[in-house]
Amino acid sequence: MKKNLPLIVAIVAATAGLIMNTSCKKQEESTQMSQSAAQMEQSISLTELKTLKFLDNYAEMKQGAKIDGEAVSPEEARRQLETAFNYHYSFTQTSIVNNRFDTVRVAMPTTNLDGRIAYNDLLNTYGNIVDAVRNVYSSINIENKTLQFVMMNLNNTKAEGDSINIVINTGSRDIDPGIPEPHPDPWYGIPFVEPECYIWGYTDYIGSFLPANNAASQLDIKISNYDDIHAIAQESPHVFLEDPYIFAIYQGSTETDWLFYEYGVTEEMADNYLLCWDDLNDLYRQMMEHTHYRNMEIRPYGHDGYYKSYVLAKKYCLNPGDINELYYISHTQYVYHATIRMQINQDYPISIDE
Repeated sequence: MKKNLPLIVAIVAATAGLIMNTSCKKQEESTQMSQSAAQMEQSISLTELKTLKFLDNYAEMKQGAKIDGEAVSPEEARRQLETAFNYHYSFTQTSIVNNRFDTVRVAMPTTNLDGRIAYNDLLNTYGNIVDAVRNVYSSINIENKTLQFVMMNLNNTKAEGDSINIVINTGSRDIDPGIPEPHPDPWYGIPFVEPECYIWGYTDYIGSFLPANNAASQLDIKISNYDDIHAIAQESPHVFLEDPYIFAIYQGSTETDWLFYEYGVTEEMADNYLLCWDDLNDLYRQMMEHTHYRNMEIRPYGHDGYYKSYVLAKKYCLNPGDINELYYISHTQYVYHATIRMQINQDYPISIDE
């Protein structure tokens, strides 16, 4: 999206309804819903039981016990390590601002002749992951610090060896989110009002930390507010995250012109480029219409679905070292999916600091 484009607010009014005319059909639907709920509850319980057993075995191993368990494939190991960590330490329902992303790498244990990993080696690897994440987390200096979730993926390259990458998603707990009531029309709302203006997104920051006083972070917060209002999993604060992953990435460019971008601007323009309420509302509308829809399931229980979005700002120098350096500035929207599981044991999560 280029600055000063005319504001286009699409107001869509659509209703749909299904009328059940026979009690037989109603009974059939009710039975199917009950069976579906029972199956979901069983699935959730089994996932949590497996995770709790893993964490209990890890605690016993730290006390010197030798633990017996089945060897697993590398992908099974990744899923178990990621799920256990998010169950143990991640506050997946907490609203955060000042998003930050850090990455650490931990060596994966060797596999046997069948390509599987011994259970004790998996427990030891979990301990290495906890230590590595704790070291990074302790070095982050922001107020109301919260670890929201981690994502893990496997590496198997000559440069990196057999290792697991852990992407740590942290930020400041939003102690006063000020979530508005759902906007009736348009369905996504109109969150920015005159005379709101913010620098497009770039600030001098450490690592991947982006303060909340810029346009990218403000868009991120408005989308998060919508998600918090409409999240199905909001019914229960005791949930954990399984298998989070990046579902889609949208980069502002000539190919994706509904996101903010500017090409060939001076450094002074890049550092002071303002977006005001009309442009911000149009950007917000575009982001919502490309990643959400009216009555969309947000953070659904028990199956893969939309979890959250991040809006990040990017700045590139097009001709570094040139006497007249020019820059490309843009927004990127990352869409994350995951499976939300109900959490019966309320002793978790605990802070990674503890």
